[in-house]
Amino acid sequence: MHGFGDLGDPGVRPEDEPVWTALRHALEPPVREQAKDLGAALQTAQVVVQSPSTRARLHERNRRWRELLLPEVTRRITSATTGRPDPAASALIASALSCLDAAVEAWVQEDVRLPLPGLLDEAMTAVHPLTSAGDPVAVRGAEA
Repeated sequence: MHGFGDLGDPGVRPEDEPVWTALRHALEPPVREQAKDLGAALQTAQVVVQSPSTRARLHERNRRWRELLLPEVTRRITSATTGRPDPAASALIASALSCLDAAVEAWVQEDVRLPLPGLLDEAMTAVHPLTSAGDPVAVRGAEA
């Protein structure tokens, strides 16, 4: 997966695909992995949701994933490199990862009766439509 570990590489997504939808696709591999062994996945998710020390490791994983996704998301939403950190790109990634966390928590509460991919779609759509032609962040610096 091109150095993305458990994530899908958003750089292989179509250029005209909205960044929010590309982020959803980047989260697909770890979400689909849960379906391989629902019992084990539920046990792991329960521990993560209920244990503060395990949640700290989840926070670290999210930080690593944010670092992996940041260059591509920044490239997609900015028209020129500014040479400074882009809070918009980081905020989009953090929002997508928060949606994943919310979906996993709902999935645990439902004892995996509802499919995790659908819960993630629902969480992400609450923030911004996944099928929209527009992005939650327009390309800055682009002429109208």
